[in-house]
Amino acid sequence: MGAPLLGVNAKTINQTDVTWISKIIEKQIKNFNICGSADILLNKKSLNKDFFQGVPPRGYFFTEMISYQEFLDVLASKNLLDAKVALLQKFNISHLWIFTEGKGLEDFGVPSKIDLPFTATIKDCVEGAKTTLGNDCSSYKLSERRSCCAEKFSGPSVYWGKRSDFKLMYSPDPSVRLKVFGESKHRYCNVQSLVIPR
Repeated sequence: MGAPLLGVNAKTINQTDVTWISKIIEKQIKNFNICGSADILLNKKSLNKDFFQGVPPRGYFFTEMISYQEFLDVLASKNLLDAKVALLQKFNISHLWIFTEGKGLEDFGVPSKIDLPFTATIKDCVEGAKTTLGNDCSSYKLSERRSCCAEKFSGPSVYWGKRSDFKLMYSPDPSVRLKVFGESKHRYCNVQSLVIPR
């Protein structure tokens, strides 16, 4: 499922260092984006400690998820309607996977619903439109306008499950988070780097 994309950060993790990686290899998953506690990092210590959360302990990850850089590129290069079409296509192929100790891996498939609440892209804003939150960046110098337009961007919400039990808040400001029904804490998802299992 998916090969690493050129220009995307990736970290190879060996199954000898992280025991659950062997189950991912069995499913022939080539790379994925990891979610975990707020401390999740792409190293063996963190993947062993911060991936499984909750009761019973479960870990979540995505395959075919749009990278943060791709997301920004779409918003910076396309106007509203074209950006929404492009992002729907990208998010519609992503899969949510759940790993439960003892039960193994479960593919929740592609999203059941995608909300794109923004009313202007970064490109629209640079060209003079107000941001979704009503910020007017037109008084900024052109060289500084993109930063103003990207600040506190209202990102997509992506749902999985018949009752939308899983909600990915794809807003990198402050972080991309996964809300799991019945859990009080969010899981933090790294969409800037891929894990490559070996």
